[in-house]
Formats: sequence, C-alpha cells, structure tokens
Amino acid sequence: MYRVKTVLIALAIAASSAAHPQELDIPTLETAEKRWAQASLHNYEYTFRYGQFISPCHSVTYRVRVSHGVSERWDDCRKYWAEFSSVPLLFKYLRRALKGEHHSVEAEFDSTTGYPVSAYIDWSGLTDDFFSFEVVDFKIDK
Repeated sequence: MYRVKTVLIALAIAASSAAHPQELDIPTLETAEKRWAQASLHNYEYTFRYGQFISPCHSVTYRVRVSHGVSERWDDCRKYWAEFSSVPLLFKYLRRALKGEHHSVEAEFDSTTGYPVSAYIDWSGLTDDFFSFEVVDFKIDK
C-alpha cells in the first residue's frame, strides 16, 4: 500500500511540474516559426504521436525523417504524412487551425529551436471533436 501511494504521489508531482500547452495566438506562433527559421535545420527526425476520436490510420505513432528539407514517405498513413511530415507542415497546420473555426488551440514549442512539442485543437467544444499531437525524440541529423 505504501508503494502504491509513493508511486501515485510521484506521478502527481511529475504531471504538475511538466510543461503544458498554452493557449496559442498568432504572435506566439510567429515567434516559434522565427526561432525555427533561425535554427536553419534541414536534417532532423522525430516521433509524431497524435490523438483523435476516430483515426483514419492504423497507427497513431510515426517516425518522421527529413533530409535536406524533404520528408521521407510514410507507407502507412498518406493523409497524415501530407500534413505532419515536417516541422514547417506542423506550423502550417497550427496556423490553419488558428485561422479557421475552432473552440481553442493550445501549443507548446521547443525553447531552443522553436519546433512544436505538442498541440491540442478543440474544434467545437464537444468531447469527440479534437486533434492533438506531440513531437518526441527530436534529433538533429548532420
């Protein structure tokens, strides 16, 4: 019983101290995009994870690799490859979400290079009308 309480307390502390996406606005997005442009990264990779009520794809996690600014093709989910297979495409998606009909858009960006670390788009305020993603294990390739 003591071990369970200790684990639960540790999880609660970790969750409360972890960074959470903030409500996104155009100036914040533009600042992150400028940081990304200044980093001038053309060779990188990351794991893209997303969540939504009903997914058109078999998997919710994909490894993305970009070489010389061009993304390698995913075999599994062409729809999302076209929208999320590079950092500039992630920015484009967030900008489109901000400019379109939405209930709320939240995002968190890497403090060094500006890439989107996570995002949550609530399209209508309904429980099943959302899209979220996170970028993990981001690596710069030489």
